[in-house]
Amino acid sequence: METAARRQRDLRQRETLFLDRARKFLLSHGYHGLTMDRIAQATGYSRGTIYQHFRSKEDIIVALINRGMAQRLSMIERAAGFQGRTRERMQAVGEAVDLFMRLYRDDARVAYLGNAEAVMQKASEASLNTMKGLLHQTTAIATGIVREAIEVGDLTLKPPATPEILIFNLWAITEEGHASGMMWTPPSELGVSNPLDAVINGCEMLCDGYGWRPLSHECNYSAARQRILGEIFPEESRKLGILDADWRGRRKNRVVSN
Repeated sequence: METAARRQRDLRQRETLFLDRARKFLLSHGYHGLTMDRIAQATGYSRGTIYQHFRSKEDIIVALINRGMAQRLSMIERAAGFQGRTRERMQAVGEAVDLFMRLYRDDARVAYLGNAEAVMQKASEASLNTMKGLLHQTTAIATGIVREAIEVGDLTLKPPATPEILIFNLWAITEEGHASGMMWTPPSELGVSNPLDAVINGCEMLCDGYGWRPLSHECNYSAARQRILGEIFPEESRKLGILDADWRGRRKNRVVSN
């Protein structure tokens, strides 16, 4: 049994090595510059060994996307546990996505580069099913918060609106807003100097339009953001330097007192 466990560990380490090298080639040379030959040369393994792990380079790309999606999902799961009103919890989910995009920008770019028809057509059904599963888990968390908002009276949706449509609207603003920084035409050329502020304002206006209480003029969502960063994402916020001095002091005092 110990031998089998060691073998599985070695296989995982080798697979991680292949993915890490492929990620570098994809980011530096693009889809066409990523080849099995290059991965083999960079890792010292044969192409046959790589094919034992991945059916094609498209499977490798989807595996990289899935790795990033799993990381983002773990951050969203943490965010969903924020202690606050339902709209604040959804705000926490949005902060998780924002932090992921800023801390793991290369992983976000991999997803942007890999989300192409040429990749999806050639990737295996198993890898695509894994991707769909991660996406469904993510959306289930978000729609769950919307359904809770309806149950507690924070939100009333009038047909044809549904929790899924509301989440799709928020997703479209958030995902496309962040992805704009990876497009050929930068947001500044479209007259948008601060894409993050534009995304936050867009989500606030959308939630206000749906009547999700408390409305933006009824709640200090800037203060709620600092609570979210300080309570749920203190380490991530520290790395980015986006946590107010007040919250940094509170966290330091807690550490000292403990």
